[in-house]
Amino acid sequence: MYVILIDNRRTEVLRHKEQRQALACIRCGACLNACPIYRSIGGYTYGAVYSGPIGSIISPHYLGLKDYNHLSYACSLCGKCTEVCSMHIPLHELLLNNRNETVKKGFAKSAWKFMMKGWKIIMLRRWMIDKAGAGMKNRAFRMYFRKWWGPRRELPKICREKF
Repeated sequence: MYVILIDNRRTEVLRHKEQRQALACIRCGACLNACPIYRSIGGYTYGAVYSGPIGSIISPHYLGLKDYNHLSYACSLCGKCTEVCSMHIPLHELLLNNRNETVKKGFAKSAWKFMMKGWKIIMLRRWMIDKAGAGMKNRAFRMYFRKWWGPRRELPKICREKF
């Protein structure tokens, strides 16, 4: 009799003390149903077998953190996934650990850092957005984010006026 054990790169996740908790997942899908990001973009945009919050945690370790670190940034860190997790896995904290590891290993792209700093400056000052006309706002938004948002997702439109 031969016994063949396939770990499917789970030992990579086991090496990280905090990330081990993700292996307790029973794939019930509660985090997928609670996640506002997953509900709006769907599972096909993740480009990995596991989607949603749990997929954003384990897929970078299974498939390589260098190529799949963007999944950890596809989260708003609202914590709804952690609230509904039947195994009490602190999903949003594990996503932060992935982000931290990405930065420490130098996998965060400088273009992405630059883009996020610019986006922060603009979003904290709504008057900058309002200076441009309605068509100009959305045109600039599309040019700026088309490549980063992905070919399978539709970009949201910026409102003409603030509340």
